Amino acid sequence: MGHSTKLLTPTQTVGDIFSDEFRQKLPAKLTNVLAQSGVGPIILWGECAMLYYGVPVSQNHMHLLVPDDQLETAYKVLLAAGYKDSPLPLIPIVSSRDPNTRWE
Repeated sequence: MGHSTKLLTPTQTVGDIFSDEFRQKLPAKLTNVLAQSGVGPIILWGECAMLYYGVPVSQNHMHLLVPDDQLETAYKVLLAAGYKDSPLPLIPIVSSRDPNTRWE
């Protein structure tokens, strides 16, 4: 099972996704929900890891890694906690820097 999702809380607005305060609090909320359900170890990656170390970033997404055998459980736990699955389609793009097609 693979999910490429953007999880939104029931009360979250699109503007919340881009607020620094929201982005700094969300990783702790997500990891706590998963840890309480026995999912782990949990690794923050990309932008969230950089924010943890105080490195400014301009991206607005999060990478949350869980063990492969716990992916289904983690997904269900986050849905049960009120997060919504809002998958984005994979769109092939070609960059002038990289002539090979890649998925983003």
